[in-house]
Amino acid sequence: MIGKKKQNTWLNYANPSLSNIQPYEPGKPESQLIRELNLSTQQIVKLNSNESLWEAAPAIKHHLSNIQNIHSYPDGNGFELKQTIAKLHNISPQHITLGNGSNDILELIARAFLCPNTSAIYAQHSFIVYHLVTLTQQARGIKVPASNYGHNLTAMLQAIEKETKIIFIANPNNPTGTFIPYEQIKDFLKAVPKHILVVLDEAYYDYLPKKEQEDSIAWLEEFANLIIVRTLSKIYGLASLRLGYALSHPDLSDLFNRVRPPFNTNTIAQECGVIALQEQDFIQEVATQTLIQKTRLESEFNKLNIRYIPSLGNFLCTEFADAPYIHQKLSEHGILVRPIGGYELPNHLRITVGQERDNKRLLKILEQLL
Repeated sequence: MIGKKKQNTWLNYANPSLSNIQPYEPGKPESQLIRELNLSTQQIVKLNSNESLWEAAPAIKHHLSNIQNIHSYPDGNGFELKQTIAKLHNISPQHITLGNGSNDILELIARAFLCPNTSAIYAQHSFIVYHLVTLTQQARGIKVPASNYGHNLTAMLQAIEKETKIIFIANPNNPTGTFIPYEQIKDFLKAVPKHILVVLDEAYYDYLPKKEQEDSIAWLEEFANLIIVRTLSKIYGLASLRLGYALSHPDLSDLFNRVRPPFNTNTIAQECGVIALQEQDFIQEVATQTLIQKTRLESEFNKLNIRYIPSLGNFLCTEFADAPYIHQKLSEHGILVRPIGGYELPNHLRITVGQERDNKRLLKILEQLL
């Protein structure tokens, strides 16, 4: 009968790897909470998806009101956007691969290099998409136990086997916010065999304090096996448009473009990406304000005896005696945070740093609950 839930018999005919994969679960959207609890938009504080709560640059909103030519296919090569990225990073466009968000880039890398009887290495508590793209390609995932909730680079080196094709590193890491000093990453790159790709996922790079930043893009000249992944979904405020890119040796970007779907980045995303990347003063201001608010949150968490993992992203991974209860009660008050039991952190909640008004509402409810 239509609508009756039954066992998925198509699973017997599908790619065998799908039996071990569950769909990626994004943060609950505002609209769902509004439907479930009959709340208004004004009652919602969305702190569960690490979007920028400062939104996008004003110039982008102006551009969106004047969108034209949506009847035409986008530039399949993303010429203008690649030129802008190349100028920003002082690199040639041949090093650039565009993606429908950085997730798309991770999938392209996996499709190009992983297959049955190969393996990929990633850290415990690291971004779950590394695990998903590995299994989708019927490759074996090697999850290396974390050290203080972050990457153990020594153990990751020791985990390399002859079948290993890719090592994924997130810096800062999501969802824990841990950070690896760049000199350690460079030493790691020197030790990794040259035929193994190292994917350095820098989705939260722009939130790093200046003293912690490193021109890792310049390393591409030295390490032909390095791939740097960036996104415009976080500090640039373009999460709904889905836009990311990879920087790598031109020989690698050539391979990624062979498996990249045609028109995988749309016209509006490309045009807004060009504008966003040129608004570096705005981006720096967002980074500054985010750090101010994160520091205030840390101070208030300390007063409330809420434990958290020190983070260099735009979020804090907090620990509670009963995280599911806290999550449920916050949701009932219209405050969305992210449970991360799927990352083997059942007692933790990831909380995005909001603007001052958002954080005050969060803290008021937490103080009542605790």
